[in-house]
Amino acid sequence: MKHFILFVKGIFVGIGGVAPGLSGSVMMISLGLYYPTIQAIATIHKNFKEKILFLLPVVSGMLGSTIFFSRVIDGLLKQYEIQTRLAFFGMLLGTVPLFFAEVKRREALRLVHVLIMVPAFMFGLLMLYLGDRSTTADAINIPISFTLGFLGIALTIIPGLNWATFFSAIGLYGHWLTLMSFRPENFTLIIYGPALVGALIGLITVSRAVSFLFGSFYTMTMSILFGFFIAVVPSIIIDSSTSLESIRPGPSLYVGLVLFCIGIAVALWFGKLSKKETKDPGPNLD
Repeated sequence: MKHFILFVKGIFVGIGGVAPGLSGSVMMISLGLYYPTIQAIATIHKNFKEKILFLLPVVSGMLGSTIFFSRVIDGLLKQYEIQTRLAFFGMLLGTVPLFFAEVKRREALRLVHVLIMVPAFMFGLLMLYLGDRSTTADAINIPISFTLGFLGIALTIIPGLNWATFFSAIGLYGHWLTLMSFRPENFTLIIYGPALVGALIGLITVSRAVSFLFGSFYTMTMSILFGFFIAVVPSIIIDSSTSLESIRPGPSLYVGLVLFCIGIAVALWFGKLSKKETKDPGPNLD
């Protein structure tokens, strides 16, 4: 039963990874999966079998839902963009109190924790402001491929940092589009080989770094991640291809507002559902 629950949670994490404005890592935090998963990856050489039994249902759920729901959500965005974005915006807002509860789970917030959220929040806003989402695919060489693989995993692990926004800010979004297009003509070792190596190194090094920070400075680390997260909340609406000025009162907007409220309720319900299990540290980390 425990592994089935982990599989179901993995499904919702996968949905969060492909939903506009949401984040798989943020969903992992709200579902109580983030710290155990990071620890399992960082210390996988210890109690290997137990770590694999923990990670397998989570990863399986994530991959399955990512493949399935990416097409579903893409179709919904094309046909019902405002309603879909409002629904996920509600889910995103619903995760804010859950995320904040994780920030102060181990100790009471002090002024230093609040102050450290501010530069993280400002950095997140800067990334959003600098993001110029070019849709032109660019040629990739070996160093760029490695960098994309490494940063792609790092941005997946760190909540609140969005792929598209970050790569746009550093001028690599066109290259990222090429890498993620998975076109047959792009399937060469020059493009995907270094990316896979970079992703593997990024997975190990970033997981260990985050694991260390959680172990030594849990509340401080969560405060920084919360600052990043809050900064990207507006992106779910800003990213919309539909101009906000074009939104008018009507059935579409009213349905969207209802879905917005449902989204908040669903996120809060997930948090309560997982509250008991957040006390479980997951696999043996020794």
